[in-house]
Amino acid sequence: MLFAAVSSIGQETYTFVLGGGSWQGEISMDVIDPDNNTLATLYATSGTDLELEEGCYTLIMYDSYGDGWNGNTYTIYDSSGALIASGDLDTADSGDGEEIGYDEVCVTGEATPCDGVTVSIYAGGGYYDSEISWFIQDEDDNTLVSGSGGGTVNACIPSGCHTLVMEDSWGDGWNGAVYMITGPNDEVYAMGGLEEGDFDMDSVAIGDAECAPEEPANYTPQDCMGAIVICSDETFGGNADAYGDTQELNVFNRGCLTLEHQSGWYVFSPITEGTISFTLTPSNGIDYDFAIWGPYEGVDCPPMEDPLRCSYSALYEPTGLEVGTDEEDHSESPSGDAWVEAITVTNSDLNKYYVMLIDNYTADSTAFDFEWELDGVILNCAIALPVELVEFHGTEGKDAHVLEWQTQTELNNAYFEVERSRNGNLWQTVAHVEGHGNSTVPHYYRFDDVERPYGTTYYRLRQVDFNGAFEYSETIALRHLAPFSLDKVYPNPSREAARLLVDSDVERTIDIQIYDSGGRLVHAQRGRCTEGSTAITLDTSGMLPGYYQLIAIGEHGERLGTLPMQRL
Repeated sequence: MLFAAVSSIGQETYTFVLGGGSWQGEISMDVIDPDNNTLATLYATSGTDLELEEGCYTLIMYDSYGDGWNGNTYTIYDSSGALIASGDLDTADSGDGEEIGYDEVCVTGEATPCDGVTVSIYAGGGYYDSEISWFIQDEDDNTLVSGSGGGTVNACIPSGCHTLVMEDSWGDGWNGAVYMITGPNDEVYAMGGLEEGDFDMDSVAIGDAECAPEEPANYTPQDCMGAIVICSDETFGGNADAYGDTQELNVFNRGCLTLEHQSGWYVFSPITEGTISFTLTPSNGIDYDFAIWGPYEGVDCPPMEDPLRCSYSALYEPTGLEVGTDEEDHSESPSGDAWVEAITVTNSDLNKYYVMLIDNYTADSTAFDFEWELDGVILNCAIALPVELVEFHGTEGKDAHVLEWQTQTELNNAYFEVERSRNGNLWQTVAHVEGHGNSTVPHYYRFDDVERPYGTTYYRLRQVDFNGAFEYSETIALRHLAPFSLDKVYPNPSREAARLLVDSDVERTIDIQIYDSGGRLVHAQRGRCTEGSTAITLDTSGMLPGYYQLIAIGEHGERLGTLPMQRL
């Protein structure tokens, strides 16, 4: 629980946000004033405003099922967006923490000056807004602001690069809902959504901050995604000292093994038929084990099935693949003889990939020697070539931005991702284009971005290998400018303030007029549009519930567009 220091008598508007977890229909909270009067009973809400005078208030939290709040929280903000208090039933100051809990919050009755940037965060507009929640964290993982679907939260956030975490309680994405973060002059700082699943994160730049692009992961040969490519029959050695960044053996893929100890990962691809055998020899009598998965069309890490060959023998001596052991001898237990049957490569296996793990069970950093015995098999050294991108450019077509690129050679090229950004800092993936794997001839690629936004748009390519390694292309910029268009009113319908999202090719001033169902003008205001997207706050506090029509008028009296809207 957080406390706001008491300074002077007054009255201030405080916004209460309640929700963000599972089973939101079970939660509620009473706000009790210093005279023990119930000011309000709140249920899961994206924002409820209460006028509070200076003093200490009691929050009584309830859960109708009696199992705590299951990730739901309350947060309180003053009119400047400053966070005043946050908490939940599970960690309440008193109560049983499951069915009822009590917290005390003291307020000053005055707004705290914002020493950062006052922003508005809207989330909603999808089919199942009640399932969505979000929160923003700083670089130290402190939660700055949180909310749920269907409303707008105002907050004071330090200028900087922060992380917006999106969650969906059903686990099927946001179903069309989006978030939008706008600044004090209605500039759009960030916009996005959860495409699928129950969790994702976006980097958001607030104020004048810039977010550095995500750096490619630097995997080591002790990770499957950093596997060493073997393309010759030469003897090689190794000496792992750990199991890499992650423990990649599990019940689905380990076969005769248990866990990684001191391990290394390797990939090889045969281009001719024959037999693959080898001898794995520890340098001084310790226990080495191995497993081989495949053959695969591409390399996905870690493997998700039992190995093709596996040896877990505890004989503390050489192990490997050997011709003539037994056609059915594909795995060795700790009591086994350490040798399993060689791999026969047929025509259907050519140019496919085998993944191999070599593991030092003794975990004493002892080295090993690995000696191939290849009968007719030649390993593919073409996969030692890089992906050579010789051209990436874009054109501004009538109906789409057309992106084209060409490769001269390709190594292990799984796919390209086309990434798009409105400001060159925050990126989203808009296309997935399959690569050609391994190739020494030119290939041409194209993607048409028919959903291009208005204004200047930045593009780059993210080229991803079969082993998960990736790199970025140069960044290019294209412009798509329509004279003017009304995008949408959100939230729509609304209970309180609403916003109008517009797109414009230039900075301009517009007049906004709102008419009721009888054709009477009930509201008029002027708005300033920047190039690209602008969100204009509509002062609709005096409008009664009902249906309305919004009309935008240009600087010379011309009608620019209309939108329907509803007040609840």
